[in-house]
Order: sequence, then structure tokens, then C-alpha cells
Amino acid sequence: VVTATRDDVTVAKPTTFADAVTVGTVVDIETLTGASAAVGSAQAGSGITMTAGAGDGDGNAGGALTLASGAGGGADAVASAGGIVLKTGATEQLALTPTTMTLKPNNVDVVTINENTVSIVKPTAFSEAVTVADISSPVGSSSAGSDMSVASGAGDGDGNNGGALTLGSGAGGGGAG
Repeated sequence: VVTATRDDVTVAKPTTFADAVTVGTVVDIETLTGASAAVGSAQAGSGITMTAGAGDGDGNAGGALTLASGAGGGADAVASAGGIVLKTGATEQLALTPTTMTLKPNNVDVVTINENTVSIVKPTAFSEAVTVADISSPVGSSSAGSDMSVASGAGDGDGNNGGALTLGSGAGGGGAG
């Protein structure tokens, strides 16, 4: 069940720790789970907490908590590296690969970010002003003849009018123009 050598200790069976365990490095964990129902119904569904070291109040910062996937190999090591998936229950909420981050509430791709683009595929509300250099058709600014619509808020059918749509150009700076 337990093998100990001068360099390491191997535990070949599931192991339960009743108190906190402190380790410097954890390597090659296939599965890490909270307490199971077999331990007692009060323990069923227990969470797992990983915490980096806290600051000490003397100006020393807390430690970083790093989750890392397996490194890729071969000619395309970045693209072949493993990803990190965060789930709540069985539902994927966030997927990280070496090249892309996808926010997936309820396992639905809503926001995808890579080094070149940010794609938001659901209606988006901004509570503050948004400044952009270019507003283009969804198929791109160089697409001749593509439609683009800009709309203000619609009325709701209960006597509440739709919002006004105001388009303006920058104010003149004086002089000839």
C-alpha cells in the first residue's frame, strides 16, 4: 500500500486526510476529490480548497496560485499543450487552451478571446460609454455591399417609447475645414 524510498513515498490506495496537508509541490495527480459519501453523509459533496501562502503583514506579498496544464511536445508544442477546464458540477464554464480562452456559462460559448480577436456571440449591454475606432459590418469593414444596422432600444408595447438614436461627428476645432 505504501512504498517509501530515500527519494519519495508512493501511496497506492485512496487516502483520506482528516486535517490540512501542506506540500511544497504536487506532481502527477490523476484525480483529486473531496470527501465522499462513504466518509459520512455530512462530508458528501465537500469542496477542495487550494490556497497559496498569505502575505505576512510585513510587506511580503502572498504567493501565487498556479494551475498549469501539461506542456505540448514536438514541432507545435504550444498548440499541443493541454488545456484547463473549469466546471461547476458537470457543466463547463471556462476553457483555457494555450491560444484561446472561452467563457461558457451553462456550457454555451459566449465570449472567445485569442491573441487577435474578442468574439461575443450574445447580446451585450454596456453600462458605461464605449469608445471604438471603427464600427464595421459583422463580415468586416472591407466587405462591399454588406448591411449593417445600428438600433436604439425598442419600445415595450406598454406605452414606453423606444430610445432615440443619435449619430454625431466630432466637434470642429476651429479654422478652415
